[in-house]
Amino acid sequence: MDETALGPPLAVLREIKNQVRYKNPGDIFWQTGTDGQKLYNKSEVFVDEASRAALYFSGNRRARLAANTLLKLSLDPNDSKSLVLALDDGSFNLRNGDDGQVSFILKVDEAGLNIGTDKRFDLFVKKREGGLGLAMASGNLGIGGVSEKQDLKEGETIVVKERNSQFAVNQASEKVEFYIEQTLDSSVKLIHPSNNQIVYQSKQPQLFQWSGGSNERTLVQYSYMLDFAEYQEVDVTGANLYTIPAALRGEVFWRIVSYYKGLPQYSTAGFFKVADINEVAIDQVALNFISKGKWQLTASVKEEQENNYEFQVSQAADFKETYDAYLGKQPMQSMVDVSGDLFVRVRRVYDSGLVSAWSSPKTVQVRPPLSTPVLKLDSQEESLQGVVVAQISWEADPAATVFILHSSKFADFTSFQSQVVDGKKDFILNNNLSNQIYYRVLAQSPEGEMSLASNSVVIKGSKLIAQKLAASAKEAPAIKAPKAIVEEKASPIANQAPADKAIFYTEQKIVFTWEGTADFLQMSSVSNFSQDVQSFNVKGKNTYETTFKNPTKFFWRVVHKKQNTAPSRSLSVLPKSDILIESVDLKFVERGKWKIHPRIQGAKPGEVFRVQIGKSSDFAQAVEVLGNLSEGLAVDQQGTFFIRAKRTAEGKDISKWSNVATQFIRPPLDTPVLGKDEEILASSTSINLTLSWGEVKNAKEYILEIDDTAVFGNVQKSFLVRDQKYTVQHGTLEPAYLRIMAKSAEGEISPPSKIYKIKGLLPGPKVDRYEISYGKLDEKGDSDKVHILWSHRKNAKKYIVEIGRREDLKDAEKFETVNIEFFKPVQVEGWYYFRLRPISNSAEFFEAPSQVYGIEYRKEKGLSIAALEQPGTGESFTDPQVRFSWGQVLGAAWYELELSRSADFTKSTLHKVEARDYTMRPGLDKGTWYYRVRGRSPTQQSPWSQSTHFKVK
Repeated sequence: MDETALGPPLAVLREIKNQVRYKNPGDIFWQTGTDGQKLYNKSEVFVDEASRAALYFSGNRRARLAANTLLKLSLDPNDSKSLVLALDDGSFNLRNGDDGQVSFILKVDEAGLNIGTDKRFDLFVKKREGGLGLAMASGNLGIGGVSEKQDLKEGETIVVKERNSQFAVNQASEKVEFYIEQTLDSSVKLIHPSNNQIVYQSKQPQLFQWSGGSNERTLVQYSYMLDFAEYQEVDVTGANLYTIPAALRGEVFWRIVSYYKGLPQYSTAGFFKVADINEVAIDQVALNFISKGKWQLTASVKEEQENNYEFQVSQAADFKETYDAYLGKQPMQSMVDVSGDLFVRVRRVYDSGLVSAWSSPKTVQVRPPLSTPVLKLDSQEESLQGVVVAQISWEADPAATVFILHSSKFADFTSFQSQVVDGKKDFILNNNLSNQIYYRVLAQSPEGEMSLASNSVVIKGSKLIAQKLAASAKEAPAIKAPKAIVEEKASPIANQAPADKAIFYTEQKIVFTWEGTADFLQMSSVSNFSQDVQSFNVKGKNTYETTFKNPTKFFWRVVHKKQNTAPSRSLSVLPKSDILIESVDLKFVERGKWKIHPRIQGAKPGEVFRVQIGKSSDFAQAVEVLGNLSEGLAVDQQGTFFIRAKRTAEGKDISKWSNVATQFIRPPLDTPVLGKDEEILASSTSINLTLSWGEVKNAKEYILEIDDTAVFGNVQKSFLVRDQKYTVQHGTLEPAYLRIMAKSAEGEISPPSKIYKIKGLLPGPKVDRYEISYGKLDEKGDSDKVHILWSHRKNAKKYIVEIGRREDLKDAEKFETVNIEFFKPVQVEGWYYFRLRPISNSAEFFEAPSQVYGIEYRKEKGLSIAALEQPGTGESFTDPQVRFSWGQVLGAAWYELELSRSADFTKSTLHKVEARDYTMRPGLDKGTWYYRVRGRSPTQQSPWSQSTHFKVK
């Protein structure tokens, strides 16, 4: 039959298992269903025992038919947009998408139940005597035709019966509808895992646990999909526990289905996440020396996968306080400026938010900076010939392995000679010395760190040689040598420390430091240095140390004889107090707000102090606080603050003012200036987005956030970044929004940067089926073709199909389609390759192609010729109901028996026979008959068998 005369198809047969048969309008016999078979108005489909199948309707709607199910399809004669599913026997699950344009009518006998299709749902339908059993697996739907109920909600199970089933169906005055005969309430409660729980698979198995259920039949179903479009199920009848399969990973949905008289009752669906806790092992932790007191710690794991990892570094083995942390690709690199034991651990981080367990920590020891060697002169002697023999030795840091010995004629070592002493801590001088020599030593570690120079010792010259030189100098004429003119190059001078208006105390060491070349450090009681000037030779140095026994105030500067001097700074030395502020701790409260905690030597818990804090060292406008120091001093301004304190008892001062401590409060973090450098499609499943931003002063790291809205009410992804450039790899399926914030070491978060909109990924569609569909003989012009069927991608408006003979698709033809099914006629045998690319018609998406698929085309082997068995040639029959039989033709789905009165079959009758024998009823007329047989399938026919004749008397 020409199917084009049947009108538009209502459904397509898919997912056939075992035996499924169908009849289209006009068919006399049931036909074997094949994948892709179209069904039309008034078609019927029957699913045999131990079989199943699915009907695909338009609008992403499907009905999954169970074994022993007979279903009739038709259009409602009163409404062409309503599809009638008349269930004669069995059951099916009706799954509706959210874009259905045609509603359903479930029909049993003469009653019809209207089903709304404007929402997603999964409905189980079973034929019951005179009615239907309905169970909502998921979603909600509106129903019409049941007087007591207008909707059916997830988890509800009802039995409806035809209200007028006890009367004759031809009583037109009676309105046919359903009534609810029984309502079944599910008693199942999900216990474990709880909703949103993260389950860690370990040596101790994790369990599904629930209460309630049915002794008739109970199933546990689990799926990676919210709507259970695909799921696994296990029979757990009589149990309330089941081991969660170890292979599950990521986001999992589960539910319990219990049966009562053949009807399922669905529990509410639970949701949990399964974490992969294969412990990550730290492969290597290394320290690289950067500069004095600073190291670079590098940690890596022994994995080849491109995973994200979270590393933590702590000074405590229990990681209660984190010294540093890192989130991203391995390895981790951390700048370390503390000494002692550091503990490092790592865990694997997944895009879904799951993490593995922490690894076992590794310990690395960071040594302190090299201490300054202490040099001493052990002995010095002079021989009768004037040879000086001296021994010097030094104490040095155990980490030092090499020592550099400086010798100079000058006490300030403005020029000197160096020699390396490897491994030893002493040196013996045996030489003719005419003048005294100064020695100092520096220690060097294997990593290259150099200590400060030691103290210096002097080895006096030989007295005998000095006397001889003096005598010869009197005898020799004086020679005037030309004065050498040396142009000394000097770099600009800049003071570094102490800061202007700094305060120190008697007997406290003061260290002056500067940049550039200087000849003298000058101190004066007046700012213009016009009087009371003291000069100290600092040529070749950049530091100078001193202490004062008495209080004083002076100005200081460094000068170079051929350059302008650096700007002067003032410094005050105050007398020691009987109360000492040892240190000041600073605690961050919130943006722009801090708390200052002075630490007073010997302070007892709860002791009350009078504390002054101000912006000037004279405390002219200071704020005074009386109380204990546990709460700290609240500050909401930036700049340098001066703090001093007095001890009190019963509200009275019992000490002088303490020393003055200073604390600098930095300004709040600035807003990062974010730039989007590059956004490219990295692979079929990911987008690479390269970002850069200007450094924010005082920021330790940066927080990169991605959300599906510009409001950032529910941040989808977050990254911690240390550099000012970062490449985000993501597979976000919708356009999203991105911003960055700076984070300080104290935990302050800056205002967010400008928000960027980033593209979503439109991946290649999932190919559900690809096959060779052989041309059907009964369809005019039909031929062999490659058949491709895929799932629709949200946001795709159309698809490009590339298909060719080469795997690299360089010879591919391109076809554009708005459908999710494609046919390409083929004639040449061999391999064909194809891929699919979705097109969004929007600049907000990267459109990624699917993988390349391959399929081999081979033409069908021809059907063999049938061997006739009976009637035999010339055989005579008195019974007109002649029985025909013939041998099997492999591959034939049915046979065609042709009968004619003439040997050339010019006028004949063709009979379609599904078996290999056939009895002609009501019978044949008398006379001579000719017959022949050929095998048939939808796509092939064998040659005609040899013809033969017989007689009916």
